[in-house]
Amino acid sequence: MLRENLKSQLVRARSREVNDISHRIRDVGFKCMKYGWCCCPDPEFEIEILDIHRPSNAISVLPRDIRAIQDATGCNLLDVVEPDIYSCIRGEKMLSTGWILKRKHDGTCMFFDDDRNLCTIYEHRPLICRVFPFFLDGSGMLEVRHCCGTHQQMEGMDALESGQRLVRYLTSTIEHYIAICEGLGDELDMDKLCQARLEDGLMLRVFDGETESIGEYSDGAGFQMVQD
Repeated sequence: MLRENLKSQLVRARSREVNDISHRIRDVGFKCMKYGWCCCPDPEFEIEILDIHRPSNAISVLPRDIRAIQDATGCNLLDVVEPDIYSCIRGEKMLSTGWILKRKHDGTCMFFDDDRNLCTIYEHRPLICRVFPFFLDGSGMLEVRHCCGTHQQMEGMDALESGQRLVRYLTSTIEHYIAICEGLGDELDMDKLCQARLEDGLMLRVFDGETESIGEYSDGAGFQMVQD
């Protein structure tokens, strides 16, 4: 049922009218001010999905985004991402359905330079970072998240590119979820969705739609790869 619903969403996503979305983006207006709000957790704003509260900057990233960052930086997988503890399935071994960008102890993105107030992988940042603060809801309506860069004058070509990226992000994300559904089958029981509790010795199996990995959490050291 979930997979068929996602396939229907994908058909609708691919038919989105980019020009219409771009016009709406231009009406809002946006320019990245490089304040880093999207890189840092906002205690007054959380994302709630099925009663699970994730920090504003717990950013799910696609496998292709991870590879792009690794290629650009030479970093190992767990230097770039950590298991998405906010999207897990309870079972014999806790299962995480993807990755989020690695964060520092204060919750800030690992790639945010606090001293210079900038993203150190800006040219290679994930697609979700490139579309922020704009998103499309299930009905195709434009959602605008809180950001100091909104309501800035925007050129038509910039708005068009933003619209194209937004549709590409939507379709890529749905395709990603479909791949997870197909890879996990009946194991993907949304009634067992939960947030994993970080504690010493926590073993998490991660399936991102392409590959499966197993990581173990150690207090003070974060996740270490056990099997890849």
